[in-house]
Amino acid sequence: MAVLDGDRFGSIQILAAPEANETLSYPAVSPDGRFVAFVRSEGSSRDRAASRIQLVSIDGGSPIALPRLDRRGKAGVVTEPGNSQPTWAPSEQAGIDWLVFSTTRIVGSKRYELDQLFASAIQLSRVTTGEDPSAAAFWLPFQATTSGNHRAVFVGTGCARAKELCDGFDDDCDGEVDEGCCTPSEERCNGVDDDCDGVIDERCGCAPAENCTNGVDDDCNGDDDGADPACRDE
Repeated sequence: MAVLDGDRFGSIQILAAPEANETLSYPAVSPDGRFVAFVRSEGSSRDRAASRIQLVSIDGGSPIALPRLDRRGKAGVVTEPGNSQPTWAPSEQAGIDWLVFSTTRIVGSKRYELDQLFASAIQLSRVTTGEDPSAAAFWLPFQATTSGNHRAVFVGTGCARAKELCDGFDDDCDGEVDEGCCTPSEERCNGVDDDCDGVIDERCGCAPAENCTNGVDDDCNGDDDGADPACRDE
């Protein structure tokens, strides 16, 4: 499995190499761009009972096995997972990613002989300590068990640009996480947006007169805009 810079010509870097009779397929780059999930199998990964999903750093190095992904409960192990077509899913929790994949493993106590979609939580920070970053996978509900389900697709509304907060997410949608980020704190009268809401020094002190158009109790009398007597008199 090779990678090449997309914005210029250059040398090809081999991220992972197959053993004899093996195939590496279905690469999927993680949301942070640091890892690639892929399938290792003999021949085609489709309908191969021994097919497994692994990770590798985008900078290369030894592939990372995911034994927890094939675990059933605390002790049980899926011996013939038939894993294929990994896809990274959206996450709303910093530090946790989700990997959805098709598999022919047993669902509960029954093997349907058709691909079903499973999901596993992935904590990529564990890779730096040499730990397995995956968790036991679970069957995604509301699937048809009478037909095969393969590549997962997630349709969203796109990225809504916001001020970059120090929260582990790309809030300003520029492809970088936490760059020049803001850590919210109590707003103070210091010419800085301390609470990271895009407004500087709001509610940090009292003004001598009410501004009747900003929705703020500027004069600190307990009433804002239309409710303030000064605004009703205008």
